[in-house]
Amino acid sequence: MSSYEELRKEFERKVKKLQEQCNHEKLSNWIPYQSASGHYTGREVKSCKRCNLIVNERTKCSLCKSYVEKKDWIKGDGDKVSFGTYFCSEACLIEYIKLPLPEGVKSKD
Repeated sequence: MSSYEELRKEFERKVKKLQEQCNHEKLSNWIPYQSASGHYTGREVKSCKRCNLIVNERTKCSLCKSYVEKKDWIKGDGDKVSFGTYFCSEACLIEYIKLPLPEGVKSKD
């Protein structure tokens, strides 16, 4: 194993231990989440200022545009509603399904 790999593994072990022992008392404000540099996901996260663990995540409902936290969101299933769509309630999901498809888009049915 190279020196770099050894250092990386040691760092990862130490960060994991820090995150497990941390109380996550001081959190960041909501910040845009990027899956890679410059690739915004439409989601926002809060992280611990001490250990950098993401402790909360939110996005906007695809219908009403209100914020919904990850623990509460309902995700599109890829069948009637495409992946990457999120809803704050069953009511918004049902209303979204009732919307007409955009011009040129065909239904799977």
